[in-house]
Amino acid sequence: MIKEKEEQLRKSFVEYVKLCENFFSYNKCFITSILPVPLPWNNLYLILSQCFNPLNVLLPRVEGGYEFKKLVSDFSVAFGGKPVENLDKKYLPQREMMKNFLRRSEFYIELLCNGNLDANDYFKKLCSACGKKKVKIIKLHLLESIYFFEQKEPVDFGDFVIQQFSFYELEELTNNRLNRIFYPKAALVTEELANYWFVKEEIYEERKELDFSKIETPEIEPGGLINPPDVVPEIPQPIRLLTLFRWQGEFLQTKQKKPFHWSRFSNPISLVITDDLLETPHPAPSVSALQKFPKIDLSTGREVDRNPFYYTIKKDDIPKIREIVDGYKKFSEIDLDKCGWKFVERAFDYLVKAFFASELDELLWHMVALEALFGEDKSKIRELIQNRLSKIFEEKYIKIDECYKVRNKLVHGGGIKSEADQTILSMARHVARRSVLWFFSFLSYLHSELSKHSIPPEKYPDRKKLLRIIDHQLKDIEVEGKRIELPESFPKLPIWGE
Repeated sequence: MIKEKEEQLRKSFVEYVKLCENFFSYNKCFITSILPVPLPWNNLYLILSQCFNPLNVLLPRVEGGYEFKKLVSDFSVAFGGKPVENLDKKYLPQREMMKNFLRRSEFYIELLCNGNLDANDYFKKLCSACGKKKVKIIKLHLLESIYFFEQKEPVDFGDFVIQQFSFYELEELTNNRLNRIFYPKAALVTEELANYWFVKEEIYEERKELDFSKIETPEIEPGGLINPPDVVPEIPQPIRLLTLFRWQGEFLQTKQKKPFHWSRFSNPISLVITDDLLETPHPAPSVSALQKFPKIDLSTGREVDRNPFYYTIKKDDIPKIREIVDGYKKFSEIDLDKCGWKFVERAFDYLVKAFFASELDELLWHMVALEALFGEDKSKIRELIQNRLSKIFEEKYIKIDECYKVRNKLVHGGGIKSEADQTILSMARHVARRSVLWFFSFLSYLHSELSKHSIPPEKYPDRKKLLRIIDHQLKDIEVEGKRIELPESFPKLPIWGE
């Protein structure tokens, strides 16, 4: 920011502070007729959110005057923009950013409590907010239907944490007290959300230098939808990794004919919180659609309550999830494009789609995942997949042909209705998930061994060669004239998380 423009912005800011102090002092009788005197700082947020909020009356008047217009105009000029002539536009970035700063920095809150404030101190805060190089973003992904049994402390997986927050922790973390006062559409029902467990991600993103000459006016106003209706939000990576955990009983260990219990979680709500004081908080999601499950009194068999949890994660399950997360972290270091191994990541994408799909789509996506991993010749695809699965797994009851029969029935308008069909769906879940994990494990091992021999990724065995290694159950391979030993048990390998 050029010094002359900074000084002009400082003058406008100080003038606006003086206006606000005089305006709030003039309206002191109006304020004290609504709020207790002296104002209790600790309980102020609660009072303002539950009582009639005088700021709703005062701020439109003070922000509608000449001093605020001058402040916004000088703010625009100081950061590369043009002087603002009209503050009445539907959406003006300079105006919204200044409003957000004055609210989120607690400028108005301190003014309401004390009647005056340090103009220079808040101007420094404004300059700091505008010159911020990195923005801290916290993402909270709600895990519906699952409960971490006997787990009171957060479970740290490195890149993310799984945690249940108290009401007060959520209020603090999401700035919800401030939202209740200034951004009612962003105010969360934290007393309801405190019942659930969350995946918490904490990341830092580079922020471009503030330059109003390059900022385009968005098509929707702030406070609108986070994602327009035609945009499908990406599934967060921690949620993707959790789909690799065994959410149904071990399948096909015996000749059991009944389908296995299937208890997947869902992620209906994701919250995004940023420490950028210039940004408008995201709208609060509705909690009305969150599921609750019957809580049964075992002595009477009657429903006595509604519980937000359906599936319990025990303490000995956590190391299994950790093994999956740590294993994938190492796998993700591989340059899949250079290796020609991108097909495994595509299969993982299909597996994730299957996890969150309905019964009909679920089976179809599971079969697509298996084809992405093992399929080749369409005329012999069933036989190829069956043979390769029988080589890498010990289960004797995998019947891919049965999966294709049910899939064909679905494609031609049928449904998954019988218990036998449910059993086939259970089998498809089990086999597709373990197949993806098997490839992650195998390719991680192979990458490690090839790297030791200084073999470049471009020379790694491609998908076709990898499938031949499985077909012939090789114990070693030759790459660039170097002998690479495969695990002694190959093609049977330990599966992460089991």
